[in-house]
Amino acid sequence: MTLSPTALLTIILLGISPLASAQMSEDLTYCDMPLETPVGCNTKASEVTCDDYAVQWLYMNTLMLKSMPEQFISQMEDEFKKFSKQPIQASSFGYPLDGQKITYKHKGHWKYKIVAYGVVNAQPVMLNISLLNDPVNNDALPDFVQVMIQLKD
Repeated sequence: MTLSPTALLTIILLGISPLASAQMSEDLTYCDMPLETPVGCNTKASEVTCDDYAVQWLYMNTLMLKSMPEQFISQMEDEFKKFSKQPIQASSFGYPLDGQKITYKHKGHWKYKIVAYGVVNAQPVMLNISLLNDPVNNDALPDFVQVMIQLKD
């Protein structure tokens, strides 16, 4: 089965729920680097869901990296009436990332998201980080998220 880019983006957009139902314990790797599984969180091969955040990473090829992150952000912008985005610079394990800090209102509550993308350890990747609290700086990110991404001032 082949998914269109729009269908794939929809799956990514809807795929993270703050209340995941089953705890799955798997060894986590991110761009061929091992990650320590955070305690009390639900994990899948490329997703970690905790009470106050969720992180999903999507491996891409170079061509996908050129268009999918912006398509994903554009699809979110179309979905939510109260939506703002702000460009960010970040890094992941020393590799530079581009991205957007997104603020949107969903069901009466403000939500926050970081969509960051680039090539990490020779692997094109997009990070989709959902947060309950505004990531005003790197220290505002949960500990596990800080392992994966560092925001630049």
